Amino acid sequence: MASPLWEQIIAAIIERSFDLRITGGGNDIAWGFALVVCGLLYHLAMHGMTQRHEAQSLARQAMANTPQLDHDRALFRRLQDTVSEGALLDLLDHLACNHGARYDRLSKLGDLIHFMEQPDHQFIVPAVRDPAKQLLQALAELDRYVCRNFFPLRHRTPEDGLFLHPELNIDRGGSGIPEEMARYTRFATEFDDLIETARQQYLAFRVAIKHSLAA
Repeated sequence: MASPLWEQIIAAIIERSFDLRITGGGNDIAWGFALVVCGLLYHLAMHGMTQRHEAQSLARQAMANTPQLDHDRALFRRLQDTVSEGALLDLLDHLACNHGARYDRLSKLGDLIHFMEQPDHQFIVPAVRDPAKQLLQALAELDRYVCRNFFPLRHRTPEDGLFLHPELNIDRGGSGIPEEMARYTRFATEFDDLIETARQQYLAFRVAIKHSLAA
């Protein structure tokens, strides 16, 4: 690839300088100075053109990304229609405080997961896509834990509520012996950690939505 013209000019100046003899006449000095000025002006002009080209490229890229942004904004609105931000955060707070909830309330978690798992419901913008995947993973892990460790109270139906190992909780039918209480504490700690992870992943997802989609 040929080197830029301004580099060739500077090289010519350096080569010429070996033949210059400063005698006070001024012709060689003036010629060299003029070449230096021309080289600098050319460099400034090329730098300005490069900046304009980069700005134009960014503008074209932004225009090309518009369909992706529109897609993700519409998808976020549909996600909010499925389970709103307030409903999700309220559910997480309720689970953290009570280690249980009514079945119809717990079903919102499954509704949100089912929506986000659909192939047509995937975010496209990379800055949103990755946080969305991490949120889905956190919610799915929380939901799996609920499925394995939540049960109805004795003589009650699931519609009346599901709770974290009620047989180990002294307030929900447990015997209160130390071994049972220790087991319940272990389950409760695991569950609380999953809730907090889901909450933090949602907040990270929401920040990504705000920054990338202004929604």
